[in-house]
Formats: sequence, C-alpha cells, structure tokens
Amino acid sequence: MLGADTEFFSKFGVTIYPMVQFGPHKVKPELFWKSAETAIRSGVPATLEVGTQQLIVATSKEPVGMRLMVEDTASTMRYVLADLPLGILSLSTAEREAAIRTISSQFDLGQKTCDDAIARIAQLSDANTRMAEIVRLKSQSAAFLYSDLLQKIQAQDLIATPEFLFQDPTIIARHLRLNDLSDVQSPDNRLDVAAAHST
Repeated sequence: MLGADTEFFSKFGVTIYPMVQFGPHKVKPELFWKSAETAIRSGVPATLEVGTQQLIVATSKEPVGMRLMVEDTASTMRYVLADLPLGILSLSTAEREAAIRTISSQFDLGQKTCDDAIARIAQLSDANTRMAEIVRLKSQSAAFLYSDLLQKIQAQDLIATPEFLFQDPTIIARHLRLNDLSDVQSPDNRLDVAAAHST
C-alpha cells in the first residue's frame, strides 16, 4: 500500500506520503491537499485531474463527523479519510491545534513533548508540510503501528513477518519513555521513571 516507511491511512486504502494514492491513482501530495483545502473552505467539491481521470474531493458527513471524501468517478469507488479531522486543514491555527490534539494519542509521545509537537504542527501554514509531519510522527509511534497491525489481524489480512517487528528500536524506547533516562542506572528504576513520565 505505502511507498514509504509509513502506514498512515493504509486501512482506508489511502496513501498519504510521499504520494497520495487512491486505488490505482497516485497524486502529488501538494496538489491533493490544495484541492482538499479548496473543497473544505468553499463547501463545493473540487476536481482533481489525474492523467485522463478525474477525482472529486469533497466533504462527507460520516459517523465520526465531517470528513474528507474522494470519489473516483470512473470506477465509482469512494474513499473516506476517516482518520483526518477537517480542522487540521483549517485556516485558523487554534482550530488546527484543537483538531490535531484529537489524534495526538497516536503520536505516542510524553505529555510535554506531545504538547510541543501539536503547537509546532499547528503553526505550519502549508497543509502539505503539516500532513507530512503528522505522518512522520505516526510512523514512529509503536502505539499507532500496533493498532494498525491489530486491525489487519482482526480483518484477517495477510501480514508479512517483518510487519511484527520494528526496524528502528528507538520506537520501543520512545514508547517506554526511555529516551532521556540515561541518568537512571537501574533498568527497573528506568521503567518506573518512564511509567511516571507517561502519565
């Protein structure tokens, strides 16, 4: 599904980075997010030209709230970005920050680090840069990656053995909040301190 080291939106059939992909259609992310912003802010569906095909980008009322929807008119396929609160694409920094906070548990960061990341991402004026940073944080999150893996197992999808392992061991260290605990000598003490830091 994904052409990079991320699993973001893969369960919806949508690839975000480095190319946004809907079924067989690959779109440059900057073009897609520009169309998405246009559709959200105008309330009118935007047309995205992909080769000889057209994709319709619009908002859709879903059980989880208003979400971004992409329709492939040729194949009548419909893709909903259910994991993307529309506020992330808002013109308002405050609205972006509030929307990002609703998915921040997927970043798997300690509270202060997470708060700093949310504020930093919300300040990014370019939607493509903003989304790329969200993707990066999710791709480094043990909580998100295991959640995605669990959904694949529940759906009885075929899973390759490497998907159960992290290529980057620092992902687990980050999950256990062990990154900055070199001054705590005992392994047991480090786990105790890490647990305290995660609350």
